[in-house]
Amino acid sequence: MSRRLWTWGTFRAEQYNGKCVFLELSEEDIAPDQTVECHHVGIPHGPMEFMEQALQAGHPKDLKRHVDPTMHEVLLDNFHRPPFALATRRVNFIKKYTQLAQQTKAEELKLRLQMPQHIRKLMNGKRIYLLGKMLSDLGFPDASLVQDICQGFKLSGWMPDSKIFPRRVKNPTLTVDALKSSSSSFNDKVRQQMSLRQDSLLEEDTWEETVHEMEQEWIWEDDARDWEHKSVARRFGIRQGGKTRVIDDCSVCGLNMTVGVREKFALHTIDQLCSMLVHSFECSEGQHCEVQGRTYDLKSAYKQFGLCSDDRDLLRIAVNKPGAAEPILLGLNALPFGAIGSVAGFLRISFAIWWIGVFGMGIAWSAYFDDYSSLTRPELSSNTHWAITSLFELVGVRYAKDEPKAPPFGDVFRMLGLVVDLNKIPSLKFTIGHTDERVAELKQCLAEIIGRGELTTKEAERIRGRMIFFECFVFGRTANLALKQFGNLCRLGRTSSALNEGEIAVVQKLLARLESAKPIPVCLNSLATWLIFTDGACEENSLVGSIGGVLVAPNHRVVHHFGGDATKEVMSLLRETSQHPIHELEMIPILVSLRLWGHLMRGCQIVHYIDNESVRLALLRGSGETAVAKQVASHIMDAESFLKTKSWYARVSSFSNLADDPSRGNFDLLTKLGSIHQPIDWEDVRSSCSP
Repeated sequence: MSRRLWTWGTFRAEQYNGKCVFLELSEEDIAPDQTVECHHVGIPHGPMEFMEQALQAGHPKDLKRHVDPTMHEVLLDNFHRPPFALATRRVNFIKKYTQLAQQTKAEELKLRLQMPQHIRKLMNGKRIYLLGKMLSDLGFPDASLVQDICQGFKLSGWMPDSKIFPRRVKNPTLTVDALKSSSSSFNDKVRQQMSLRQDSLLEEDTWEETVHEMEQEWIWEDDARDWEHKSVARRFGIRQGGKTRVIDDCSVCGLNMTVGVREKFALHTIDQLCSMLVHSFECSEGQHCEVQGRTYDLKSAYKQFGLCSDDRDLLRIAVNKPGAAEPILLGLNALPFGAIGSVAGFLRISFAIWWIGVFGMGIAWSAYFDDYSSLTRPELSSNTHWAITSLFELVGVRYAKDEPKAPPFGDVFRMLGLVVDLNKIPSLKFTIGHTDERVAELKQCLAEIIGRGELTTKEAERIRGRMIFFECFVFGRTANLALKQFGNLCRLGRTSSALNEGEIAVVQKLLARLESAKPIPVCLNSLATWLIFTDGACEENSLVGSIGGVLVAPNHRVVHHFGGDATKEVMSLLRETSQHPIHELEMIPILVSLRLWGHLMRGCQIVHYIDNESVRLALLRGSGETAVAKQVASHIMDAESFLKTKSWYARVSSFSNLADDPSRGNFDLLTKLGSIHQPIDWEDVRSSCSP
């Protein structure tokens, strides 16, 4: 009989006749004729080994991760090397490909003649052969992009592997054949939704945009109005920023369910720009040159490119026409806004243009869908603008040329709905915050809710989403608990839109948050990562509890620690709400660490390692499981806001936790490492736990 053994530390488990039994086995227990497999699994790192691994891992949102060797050179060219060299490089690049555009007119025409008719019209003014030559010369990894532009992008089935995004496979949940065979059931659902008409003004705006798109030949009216054997999506309008945006919902018809992707779409968010600037700070010698920025916006970006013939035959869009009883069916030539395939296709184009700018002309910019945010020194602002617009013109992509979508380079500019203030760049810092319009709009919205004393579930969902976005770009998480409480107003099953006093108080807290929130400052400290290990201990039925903490500096040295038994007053307070207050004792040392060492970590990245999962999850929410824990968590959120830290809460096993020993009064290892012991202010702990 064969047996399989596993070892886990000093423990052994035996799988015998389908059962797992933990035993201590010696060699004498195993017969000579038996076959035994031994596997060592689940053995955790020791505290020092884990610390080394944690130092290598760093902060999951570390700004350094966005700057590779190529971008390093681009930043040096833009901000630290003589500007004439970069300007000359850009002039030579545009000159080279302008001449090539004239020399390859025949190849461009030949390529155009191979395109389907509906694609050929969309490509008017574009130089796709030239685009392909640029990308080939610069080593762009997406070899099939030009072919897909010429034939149209797929909206169903597996998307091509572009090799420009991180690998992550997501399988389709429906095959294209299954979609076609069940199209009638999907279409019945769409008919039902289309029968619920939007308000007249929104419907008129949606139809007005539809007429405009028909005039541009991006879409066409299907006079046959045949729903059979078609996948019919739904077109509707939404209010966004004072205007109506038209959405083509390709989920309701099942088309998006057929899409499989092999990559995770990675966009350049505001973090990309922050990392570029802070990395440039590191390359400077005490003072940085002035920097200006602006964002370039492509016009009707998706509509500049088409879908493949197969999906053009399959897909239709239903839209309500004011005054008409039945919805109109639309066919498509250009990519619809609301299809996963449109996103997959356009992002490949977006990153191709970004790639040419970076690798071809050394432009310090980022790409977020159709928004390109660029940085430059003032001496190069005219050259940078000329280089970017020349690239757009040369390739033939349409972009905004007039304000407010096309402002000049400036010390303060807008990016992705945020305001980037670069005025203090010479002092190695800048800020990111919200526009005055966004703050004023949110204030007015919350004030009206308080005045009315009522809020529908749908309104609550919309406001919650906007407040979550707001919190992402102001320092601290002091509104987390209020947002969690506000989330209760989004739940289904609410029988009344009227708000009680407690719910109005929650809205008032969010309004106060809008008044007090400050923009995020970014500086050299934003690259420094500190590690904090904390632990709490309290045996079952014991009246004694203890805590411990260890601080590891960015230079990888263990610099400070604390540890000790909680006072009787603190334990008495904790036991008022919990018989076994381990949750509170695991949370308290995090607050103690911020109070003791906050002056060292102001504006830095912090990774908190905790061996209690309930505490880790509670702090992710900005709350706690008991009244005392909620009070402590609130103080932690306030400390984060005051210190302007970028905190991350991670899991460590007790065996690997460097704070496990000091929480039990053992400081031998930390003393050998040169760490300095610091006392705990238990009176401050007691007052922080009190309501």
